[in-house]
Amino acid sequence: ESEASRAISGVWPAEGIEVRVVDPETGEDMPVGRQGELWFRGPLVTRGYYKKPEETAKAFSPDGWFKTGDLAVRDAEGRTIFEGRLREALRISHFMVAPAEIEAFIMTHPLVSQAFVIGVPDPKLNEAPVAFVIPREGKPLTEAEVIAHCKGKIASFKIPRHVRIVADVPRTPGPHGDKVQKAKLRELFLAEPS
Repeated sequence: ESEASRAISGVWPAEGIEVRVVDPETGEDMPVGRQGELWFRGPLVTRGYYKKPEETAKAFSPDGWFKTGDLAVRDAEGRTIFEGRLREALRISHFMVAPAEIEAFIMTHPLVSQAFVIGVPDPKLNEAPVAFVIPREGKPLTEAEVIAHCKGKIASFKIPRHVRIVADVPRTPGPHGDKVQKAKLRELFLAEPS
């Protein structure tokens, strides 16, 4: 069995389907534990878009791998774990990080109800994570408490450089629930006085 045909989040791909996690800029395989773009190839995967050569060139590698646009990571057992969408990934230093990963960790704090992470420009890191945190009702929470909760438990580059404690965040209503307007959160943060 090849490395590319191992399980995806514990579910085995169909016979003949190969799976890779790669650096989307170079197409090189990412090491275990590093996030990258999820690619598929095999007899059940289309070879391109009908009469759309430009779209096909963007979505497929020259050797037939379909670039899913999904962010994933391989674990030590060879499983591939879905982490989110690549277009939402933060590019912190040389790492791609799913905001959902940082959000999920922040929400393990007992005083946190919800957390939303965005990336903002940073001269040293390329992008720096910023968290907007909604505390549990009636529970006081500080930026320092959120950062202290993260230190030593997640990689230092994933620790938010700034935390904003807020009552709510901008949302757009939708048929499957409200969608958080992360672009608006970024605008609000960048509009703050220095």
